[in-house]
Amino acid sequence: AFFSMEINNLYFSTEYLYYLLLKFKKKELNKFIIKQTQPNLSKKIINQFIFKIPSLQEQTKIVNFFSIIDRKIELIKEQLSLLEKQKQYYLNNMFANEKSYPKIRFKGFNDEWKSKKIKELGNIKTGKTPSTKNEKNWLNDVLWITIPDMTKKYLTNSKKKISLMASKKNPIVKEKSILFSCIGTIGNIGITTTITSFNQQINSISSIKDGVEYVYYLFQYNTEKIKSYSSAQTLPMINKNYFENIEIFVSLNYKEQTKIANFFSIIDRKIELIKEQLSLLEKQKQYYLNNMFI
Repeated sequence: AFFSMEINNLYFSTEYLYYLLLKFKKKELNKFIIKQTQPNLSKKIINQFIFKIPSLQEQTKIVNFFSIIDRKIELIKEQLSLLEKQKQYYLNNMFANEKSYPKIRFKGFNDEWKSKKIKELGNIKTGKTPSTKNEKNWLNDVLWITIPDMTKKYLTNSKKKISLMASKKNPIVKEKSILFSCIGTIGNIGITTTITSFNQQINSISSIKDGVEYVYYLFQYNTEKIKSYSSAQTLPMINKNYFENIEIFVSLNYKEQTKIANFFSIIDRKIELIKEQLSLLEKQKQYYLNNMFI
């Protein structure tokens, strides 16, 4: 349900009210919400809200200030969206499938790409969860990656870590291995940066024969194809046997692999920098919202 308000423009700027209400986070509004099967915030309660407001002149300055920040955020989001679309375009055209050669190639590379099973790229392992009943399994010794940890290209940290003792009974991989999620959320990908363990929702490709950065982007391109092999269940999954036998097309030229990996790494770094700018600006906006209103 929605409600509307008519603003007395002699005292109140509509845009100022917009930013004032933005200050109220859901957590702060919860204390006013009537707890029912379907929680609601009644008009009667809303009418009791009391705000301290500055002069119209100051309201206008505040609105202009936040409008500038919002415009910057909007422009950064547009820039991010454009770069992500460009990356997807190049992924779709710089890798081969069973129908064709790559549509876009670097000058001087004309060799045919070959079909390989995933298990031909390296050693495949499926992860495991150590017993949670034994506290000695859960010390801060070795990264233990789960799907929520797989948010960036390089896997540098995990919410939970296991002990050296547990790691001896759990699959582990060295740095420069690929992790690929295969149960529930299919298609999260990361590169390990140190000795790493992982849970049963994840398969690893280690001792990679091709360039690991190239293989990372090769998997990004083939994610939808790999997803198509998942079982049609409430919880989608690809078992290890299916996963390692999926065929994908690979460049056999190491120099071409390196050029492709470097090209996409540059794009990813730009995307990461833009995301950092966006995050910083959104935090700044929230800081000012918290401190420029009473």
